Amino acid sequence: MLTSSIINSIPCIILIFFGIYVFYSRKITAKNYFLFFCLTAIFSVIADYTKSPLIALIYFCVGSYFLVRITRKKQSILLLFITYIVASITILIISPLLSYMVGHQITLFANLNLLEMSLYLFFSLITSLSIIFAVKYLYQRYLVLVFDNIDKRIFTFIAFSIVFSALFIYAIITIFGGSSLSTLQYSFLIILFIMYFLLTTVSAAIILVTTKKNYESQRKIENLNTMREYTDNLEATYNNLRSFKHDYINILSTLSIFLKEKRYSEMDEYFFRDIMPLKDEFTQNNASLANLSRVNNLELKSILYTKLLQAINKNITVTVDIADEMDSLNIDTIDLSRILGIYLDNAIEAAIETPHPVVNFHLGKVNSAVVFIISNSYVNHGISISQMAQMNTTSKGSGHGLGLYNVSKILSKHDNIFAETSMNDDLFTQQLQII
Repeated sequence: MLTSSIINSIPCIILIFFGIYVFYSRKITAKNYFLFFCLTAIFSVIADYTKSPLIALIYFCVGSYFLVRITRKKQSILLLFITYIVASITILIISPLLSYMVGHQITLFANLNLLEMSLYLFFSLITSLSIIFAVKYLYQRYLVLVFDNIDKRIFTFIAFSIVFSALFIYAIITIFGGSSLSTLQYSFLIILFIMYFLLTTVSAAIILVTTKKNYESQRKIENLNTMREYTDNLEATYNNLRSFKHDYINILSTLSIFLKEKRYSEMDEYFFRDIMPLKDEFTQNNASLANLSRVNNLELKSILYTKLLQAINKNITVTVDIADEMDSLNIDTIDLSRILGIYLDNAIEAAIETPHPVVNFHLGKVNSAVVFIISNSYVNHGISISQMAQMNTTSKGSGHGLGLYNVSKILSKHDNIFAETSMNDDLFTQQLQII
């Protein structure tokens, strides 16, 4: 009995293990792969031996928790169920077909010799991995951003549908496994399963497509808001230029009076006291923003120009240092824009509180990584770095305190981004590294 359970479990163990490996590849260590294989093997044999749905449910829960814990992604909670569904589809199709081809009675677990079992495993593995590769491609191509930004209620509904599908399939295999089926019974079973699976898949697809459209609409709204902020800052800059033009005319008038009256010593003092500082300030601000020409990503350049121009219009001394040309980055542009927007908003608000407000922005490449460094003058309110990332922790009063908490949520979705915060007597620094 135990030997039979071990043999029956081998296909499912192999298909689930390799399915998980195809999804994650080298993102999981060899040690964790070994632990997952042992977990799958033990629970699969026990579940087949006892025919207990409770054992299967415990395995799904423990296995899903294990994957979520080592990958730190909520989507991983679905992966074990999806892999099991794909493995079960393969078993429901390949095993009875092979039984029929070799002249055995149709069963879900064929009584095969060693050669037939090898062929069974080979075709099952090829079929299962092909489906897994297709699912992985569709997920990475169309759904990764959707799942990263999906509403919790929709995610819960999709998760429930997938979990119920996996348990439904497990029930079918448990009930009919090892039983001889007529061609009519087998056909009815396959049709029933296909209809249910298609209904679930279509429902999930409709929900995901709708969510994707909502996400794209939200993205357009965010772009419009950024453009509106950019336009407002341009308008403020234009008004500053008009004011400078008016001051420039007054300066020329004053200089002409000094020249007409030949008061050269007073003109010299006036020039270096009142005119030269304006020239240095105007040149510095324009030179700083000119460095943004090295950023070739339009969305990234837009958010940087908008925020830094906003800082300049608030009489903050801005320094921009971009050492290298920046093209594509290994991160979703919207996520990066949100992170930098929050960092720069916080830097501007903190700098304004100081007697000599300063905001510094540095962007460069270090080996294969791209590094963003934002520093600003600040007033120490006694809030620790660990407290800043918590929800509603702020020194700005009610209605604030979500910025760095939202940044931490965005960072948790990416395993190639590292953030570091530091404070000293003069500057508060945020460093972001993308590899």
